[in-house]
Amino acid sequence: MRILRFLLILPLFIAGCAHQGVSKESLMLADRTITYPVLRANPDQLAGKYVHLGGTIAGVRNTASGGEIEVVELPLNRSGKPETGSASGGRFLARGDSFLDPLVFRPGQYISLVGEVRGQKVGLLDNVEYHYPLILIRELHLWKPEDFATASPRFHFGLGLFKGF
Repeated sequence: MRILRFLLILPLFIAGCAHQGVSKESLMLADRTITYPVLRANPDQLAGKYVHLGGTIAGVRNTASGGEIEVVELPLNRSGKPETGSASGGRFLARGDSFLDPLVFRPGQYISLVGEVRGQKVGLLDNVEYHYPLILIRELHLWKPEDFATASPRFHFGLGLFKGF
């Protein structure tokens, strides 16, 4: 009977371990209908709305007023992680009030965040004028490489022949 009870409760514990990267409180603020393509097309009209975005870090800049991360957008999967094999819709800037250490937020690392849309910022990208959607960071999550490790089992079933030496 104990085993049966354990097996019934186990899925609840596993579901509770599903990681969104950012807190539920921040996720509740985000308007899930605002996808990156919608944001990219209308950043000024969406000012004041909260979004849940992610991608890979392209660069970090710091000024006296805070830090800014340039992010190559990637769609987020159900667990809130950037989908590493997906195509990007473009780039956005995530701005924070404090210093963002470039040794912590290194290019190539994956992040997800919830933030407030603040319109757009025009900058240069490879000497071409680029319109970046601008997001004020509410909460940011830096993903570790092991968060992307495959969850598939390391064993298989089947018949096979083995010839040892």
